[in-house]
Amino acid sequence: MGEPRTIIVCNWHDCPFVADATSRFAEKHGLTSRERDVLELVVDGLDVAGIAEALVISMGTVKAHLHRIYQKAGVSGRAELMRAYAAFGRS
Repeated sequence: MGEPRTIIVCNWHDCPFVADATSRFAEKHGLTSRERDVLELVVDGLDVAGIAEALVISMGTVKAHLHRIYQKAGVSGRAELMRAYAAFGRS
């Protein structure tokens, strides 16, 4: 048995280094402020319905924002976006 590990869970609004990574990722990929809002909620783990509720927009609008985020980031879906975001945050 190894030593116990501590896992830190933090949302973008709680952790400056996450917010900074999100800002840099958004800037690098030319995301609009609304696309960045959507990205922040994706990073927080919200699904389309949760993002729509949080931003008071329709699920169709969320999907449109996500589609543009995927295009700008050069990814094909949420899982790939999260991998790209994680890799970017480590750089």
